[in-house]
Amino acid sequence: MKFMNNKGNVAVITALSMPILIGGAGLGVETGYWYYEQLHLQQAADAAAYAAALEHYQGNTSEMLSSATAAAQANSYTSTTDTIAMANPSATYPSDQRTVDVTLTRDIPRAFTAIFNDTPIHVIVKATAKYEPSSTACMLAMSKSASNALSVAGNAGVNVSGCILSSNSLSPSAVNTQGSASVTVPCISSAGGATLNSGTHLTECDSALTGQIPVADPYKDVPLPTPGTCKNWENNAQHTPGTYCASGISMNGRNHTFAAGTYIFNGTDVTVNGGNGAGMTCTGGCTFVFLNGGTISMNGTPTINIQAPTTGTYAGMLFMGDRTGTPETNTFNGDAASKMTGTIYFPNDDVQYNGNFSGFNGCTQVVANTIQWSGNTSVSVDCTAYGMGKIQVGGRPYLVG
Repeated sequence: MKFMNNKGNVAVITALSMPILIGGAGLGVETGYWYYEQLHLQQAADAAAYAAALEHYQGNTSEMLSSATAAAQANSYTSTTDTIAMANPSATYPSDQRTVDVTLTRDIPRAFTAIFNDTPIHVIVKATAKYEPSSTACMLAMSKSASNALSVAGNAGVNVSGCILSSNSLSPSAVNTQGSASVTVPCISSAGGATLNSGTHLTECDSALTGQIPVADPYKDVPLPTPGTCKNWENNAQHTPGTYCASGISMNGRNHTFAAGTYIFNGTDVTVNGGNGAGMTCTGGCTFVFLNGGTISMNGTPTINIQAPTTGTYAGMLFMGDRTGTPETNTFNGDAASKMTGTIYFPNDDVQYNGNFSGFNGCTQVVANTIQWSGNTSVSVDCTAYGMGKIQVGGRPYLVG
């Protein structure tokens, strides 16, 4: 019986099969490595999308991409091998400006599998983040450091429905209710702390929300008007829109009626002293703008009946001040019959609100550097009929894809 020796054939077959065996083993190893790299890149994309959404929440839209890039770099992204792209709003939610996409790409060179194909593996990952505000404010103190940035004191009686009080100050007493003041409000939110008296009643939260993310300036995109040619101020009862530059304007002894439009007080201090029928009236829609150190001071109890426009660039904007410069103080008083319907917006100035009044249906909104409140009033939030926007507060960015 004759036996054949197949050792040579096995050796040949094994030699011919080695590239396949090595390539197969290499493919298994490299597939795991590619998956590992993809996971790391996805982690970087998630961090980047969250960082971008956080910047958007805080109103820093111009810094979204730089913050996204920094967050990605802290999570294995490198600009030498990777690319980053951002979209706001997200392609998945094109009608929601609060969403953002971040897409990262990376080319991974092959190792063992290069004997079959030397084209790098192209990895693409995407993350989508958004933020949802949790509530709406009707008073917002913009100062980042002032103590008692939002203060309710004296014999004030403030009844707030459908909106909250908020402060961006990091002070331990960023919000302060004191003395015999009575405050009824759904909740209070503060970037710092809050010191509340026994007269403070929170109807929708157990305690003030402290350590919150500061709120972006809700009206940062509303442009300040450019002063025009100075008009003479006539101390009569009828006034027309324009720029007024007198060193001081006093509205005393009579009721001043304003035609609809924008009134710019350029470096001018305006005083309205109560008594003898003193007051201001504008029912057609007026915006009063104070630039270059101009201020408004309502003293005593003048009768005020003024309303912001409901449409146009300054819809809902009743009073407006500079965003930079030396902080000034603006004082608002009025009698119980007075109405100031619209937003009081002095992001760089302090507001003292001492009057026993608010807008129609409680539609008075205050955004200022600091707010000192000592009047009796009721404030509400559903004011869209008067052209007013909403100040979104609270919430957190989160990943949605």
